[in-house]
Amino acid sequence: MVDHLLENALQFTPVGGTIGVRIEPNPVGGGLRLTVENSGPGISAADLPHLFEPFYRADPARTRTADGGAGLGLALVASIAHLHGGLAHASSVGGRTTCFEVDIPV
Repeated sequence: MVDHLLENALQFTPVGGTIGVRIEPNPVGGGLRLTVENSGPGISAADLPHLFEPFYRADPARTRTADGGAGLGLALVASIAHLHGGLAHASSVGGRTTCFEVDIPV
């Protein structure tokens, strides 16, 4: 799960961009929150509700490359979080940042 979130951030962060990773107490429901945030093109508000659906591919700027990408990675992230009693969610500010958070109870 963590590997996929990091690979995704690396893939969509432009040269000179930033990636941040945090693990901290979940401020909402206890447990832990893993956050992976990157600068870059962002994700449209219309795509955000569908990101964790199997085979979903967001806008054309996030096209499949020769090294893979079938639209399964974020669905797997959500499934793994769910199997641990957690929840994955995403937010984005178009043209600036994308943030993936995974809340896991402990």
